[in-house]
Amino acid sequence: MNIALVLSGGIGKRLISEVPKQYVTVRGKMVVIYTLQVLCSHEMIDAVHVVAERAWWEPILTELPRAAKLKGFSEPGENRQLSIFNGLKDIREYAEESDIVLVHDAVRPLVSDELIKNSI
Repeated sequence: MNIALVLSGGIGKRLISEVPKQYVTVRGKMVVIYTLQVLCSHEMIDAVHVVAERAWWEPILTELPRAAKLKGFSEPGENRQLSIFNGLKDIREYAEESDIVLVHDAVRPLVSDELIKNSI
């Protein structure tokens, strides 16, 4: 199984906004939704897991189509490495040792099909 671990727990310190950049709305959708749609629709991605503050779980679920490959959420850590660790820990509940996990930043919705294929 190929699993995309999407990091969406950052606070976006450099962006002067009340909302972290992955939750800014662009053309009617939060940036994270564009990213999740790309990953959920990719033929080689079997599951998607999101690391995000609990307050954002419901807004993500509300905007993401129900048929999405979203398997779950994890709480972020104090830094990027701990956020990845938390996500990997939770993914172990449904993943096998041989599964592949791709770590991707929620604020990067323009990930290409080619990059995903090459990474896998």
